[in-house]
Amino acid sequence: MANILVLGSGGREHALCYRLSKSASVKNVFCAPGSYGMKDVAQPVPIDIMDNDIIIKAAKYLDIDFVLVGPETLLDNGVTDALKQAGISVFGPTKEASKLEASKSYSKDFMKRHNIPTAAYETFTDFEAAKEYLTKTSYPLVIKASGLAAGKGVVIPETYEEALQDIHEMLVDKRFGESSSEIIIEDFMDGEEFSLLVLCHNETALPLQVSQDYKRAYDKDEGENTGGMGAYTPVDHISQDDVSESMNTVVYPTLKGMMDEGNPFVGVLFCGLMKTREGIKVIEYNVRFGDPETEALMLAFESDLYEIILSVMNDDPKPIEWSKDYHLGVVMSAPNYPAEPRLGEIIEGLHDKAFHMGTHYKDDAFYVSGGRVLFVHGSGKTLEDARQKAYESVSKIESKDIHYRKDIGHYEPKI
Repeated sequence: MANILVLGSGGREHALCYRLSKSASVKNVFCAPGSYGMKDVAQPVPIDIMDNDIIIKAAKYLDIDFVLVGPETLLDNGVTDALKQAGISVFGPTKEASKLEASKSYSKDFMKRHNIPTAAYETFTDFEAAKEYLTKTSYPLVIKASGLAAGKGVVIPETYEEALQDIHEMLVDKRFGESSSEIIIEDFMDGEEFSLLVLCHNETALPLQVSQDYKRAYDKDEGENTGGMGAYTPVDHISQDDVSESMNTVVYPTLKGMMDEGNPFVGVLFCGLMKTREGIKVIEYNVRFGDPETEALMLAFESDLYEIILSVMNDDPKPIEWSKDYHLGVVMSAPNYPAEPRLGEIIEGLHDKAFHMGTHYKDDAFYVSGGRVLFVHGSGKTLEDARQKAYESVSKIESKDIHYRKDIGHYEPKI
């Protein structure tokens, strides 16, 4: 039986540890640094996970057989490369392969090189050049910080004036630090957005069930982009034909392209996709388990997660068993998230229908310690059943000025 180390401390990691803890082939689940809120399914390891040497020392001390990486910042920090060099088995892309997420300009250029369908775009580092481009394009459009921005580096201005303010904030004011020293301006796409997470090893690919997340902070998709305010699975309006098209036009060409360029991809390829009238197109890549999609997916996942990942790494992927129910979660966020979240408020009424995203335990109580605080979930035979149960669970939790969307699970056709 295996000792597993999950790297990270949020709701995604809590959900992964929850699913791994049910594996018949797993002896112990550790999570670094983890949190007190996930002690029911994993043993927290309070170390600095931005220090690869410390991770390696901890893995050896704990006799870890396998490491699963959560946050993209660790991948960009080269944790996979360091663990491999130390002879420790790990599921996650190398620092070089992680550029698919860490640099949107790299990923857009990669898609262009390999004829992978995506929105037309231009890349800018100079404010005046970007300003000039804004006078020649149509609106709405999409502006993205090229670097990592915790899911918040995307804006969709409706007018030239809004776009001008956005590019000034990114390129001149450095709203996202170095992450927005380079920006992408791309055409707006109309269609059905969905998330397809795929377990990958070189050119072997095993897709997970389709999920749907909600990026905007407020109901009816208003407000700023966030790391995600809720998610559910399965997604009835995305068909198996849509998944097959996504695999054939996006996933397999991506994996082949990475192989051809000398950067074989191992880990989770998260494809943010848009079903348009012209077919499936890529919104963006992530290179790890998505958050909050993973929380919903791990509730629906009924196979042995560790054994499934091993089968992919051995290029002999086993079929995944999925729950027949719908699983939906609502993200409860700190006041003023995603701008400058107010931390430190006490949380009352906590129960076991929640994954801890940003909580801290002190003096027999939980407190808000992150922008996104809890993923509160429900399950049911229909999406509406799951939705009602999730919101019933939300209603039992209290924290001053805590915020959540009221429309997770509502669907209006886009095309």
